[in-house]
Amino acid sequence: MSGRITWLGGSHAFGFQIGELRALQDETNSGPGEVLSRLNAGSWRVDDITSTLRLGLIGGGASEDEASAAVTRVTSGSHVNWFTLALTASTVLSSGLFGNPDAPPEKPKGESLEDGISEPSTDGAA
Repeated sequence: MSGRITWLGGSHAFGFQIGELRALQDETNSGPGEVLSRLNAGSWRVDDITSTLRLGLIGGGASEDEASAAVTRVTSGSHVNWFTLALTASTVLSSGLFGNPDAPPEKPKGESLEDGISEPSTDGAA
């Protein structure tokens, strides 16, 4: 699931597929649900924020270099608002885990004649 979010780094597409979720798990030594719980409870770790944002950007289509640069840009300097970034990371990860309830349902591939896939023939004649 992915979506566009405006945050301190600009307006970007964020998303999480299984690869990004596994990478988040590896980088934080915690499951995605644990990371989300810490972000929401205010007991986050810095890597909970930075890894979530970077991997979410990658899942949204950014290259690894672009994602790292965007996160570095907003987390370097002396006046970083980590609580705002934690809220953003929570939003990004929540969207990735739960999706957008207001989004129209995605149509499964291969179930429409409009996609150029026809119904299987029931005619047994050869």
